[in-house]
Amino acid sequence: MKVLHFYSTYFPDSVGGAELAIKQICQATKTFGVEPTVLTLSQNPVPRLIDHDGQVVIRQKTSLNLASTRFSLGAILEFKKLALSHDIVHFHFPWPFADLCQLLSGSKTPYLVTYHSDIVKQRFLSKLYAPLMHRFLGQAQRIVATSPQYIETSQVLRRYSGKTCAIPLSINAAAFAANDKTLEPSRFKKIPKPFFLFIGVLRYYKGLHLLIEAAREAEIDIVIAGTGPLAKDLSLQAAGLSNVKLVGAITDEEKVDLLSSAYGFVFPSHMRSEAFGMSLLEAASFGLPLITFEIGTGTSSINLHNETGIVLEASCLASSKAASASLASAMRRLWSAPTWAKALGLRGRERVESHFNSNAMGRRYYDLY
Repeated sequence: MKVLHFYSTYFPDSVGGAELAIKQICQATKTFGVEPTVLTLSQNPVPRLIDHDGQVVIRQKTSLNLASTRFSLGAILEFKKLALSHDIVHFHFPWPFADLCQLLSGSKTPYLVTYHSDIVKQRFLSKLYAPLMHRFLGQAQRIVATSPQYIETSQVLRRYSGKTCAIPLSINAAAFAANDKTLEPSRFKKIPKPFFLFIGVLRYYKGLHLLIEAAREAEIDIVIAGTGPLAKDLSLQAAGLSNVKLVGAITDEEKVDLLSSAYGFVFPSHMRSEAFGMSLLEAASFGLPLITFEIGTGTSSINLHNETGIVLEASCLASSKAASASLASAMRRLWSAPTWAKALGLRGRERVESHFNSNAMGRRYYDLY
């Protein structure tokens, strides 16, 4: 069975939660005999076809980037050709250009959609896009949400409840744990231990401005790893704070080192654009207690309040000051109770192994295909 995945970005050109989710789905379904291919866009697609960790990736050049949406003239013809040679197309939503490709190609290949997130930021443009979006979702054979919480809280998904199911994203915890060793990259040796950690792309919905203000109040060491559109703004905000370290992009080996060394993991996403949180699974697999906000998405299916970490109530987000104060309080609470923090982390690791098993995710997607 040949399955074509289609999304705007993918490894090695970009690193993020959606890319990691697609990679995990591809690897997990391979176990059941699926032959996955990823079609994506790139600013420099040379070579056009690559092998990334055993995964076939076909890249087309980005022609235009408008309102955070990538377009490619070459991808329209490429998609039409590849859809004909695959049994199923697996779209990853939201990406309006993919909807347009499906329409213009006239493809009759059955398709499903993994619905990663509502469109939150582009509210005005989303109204213009709505007719195309509903045509696209309406003609999909199945829609997959990444958590039951997202189905319950998404107005769009409620419209398609009859063909929507939840398949949680997962990681191969055993393979990840096999790398559970401290590598001590030289640039991290001077970071004070213990510390709270964040890993991810520095985007508007990650709530990192709240975390930096919480660090100012809590006076606890924070490490923020990753790069993204807000890197410069966050660096300016953290200027003068000796307890906040922005370390930029990290390698997989450096990620292992940071997760092995951290005291806890803070994931301060404060908007519904954060539909799941693959970094939370990685942190939990290393036995770290988690701190999140209740935003009605999959983050609260990973982090259970007082079981695997602390989930701060949605009311905390009424103001930036209240949200930062809540984060600071949660970090201090874990900091002052190391035995409890360790117990939370151990239960989080057990939960990843039992509820977010990559083999189970692969089986469910295979059955759906």
